[in-house]
Amino acid sequence: MKARFYTMHNTEEWLSKAKEDLAAARLSAAHRLWNPCRFHAQQCGEKGLKAIFEEHQMFIPRTHDLEQLLDELEPVVDVSAVRNAAAILSTYGVEARYPGFDAEESEATPR
Repeated sequence: MKARFYTMHNTEEWLSKAKEDLAAARLSAAHRLWNPCRFHAQQCGEKGLKAIFEEHQMFIPRTHDLEQLLDELEPVVDVSAVRNAAAILSTYGVEARYPGFDAEESEATPR
């Protein structure tokens, strides 16, 4: 087995971090701060997926690309239900953090 990139030691730690990002996304949305809302929504999804890697004692890839994470999880977990959401969320991890992009309310609102 490959050495893990991250130093977190259990699934609960990943899920705790994911829950913090979910809370931050909700708080950002409540204040109509769409860029941080999108970023934290992506981070929540990423950390949730990485919790699955941890739970299955798999190498955790160093990537923010949710679709890549799903590709690597697919042999051990049915990921079909979250494919569309992952494709949307993957762009939020980078775009929302830099100048030249501003999210609209409709883009940060759950579909």
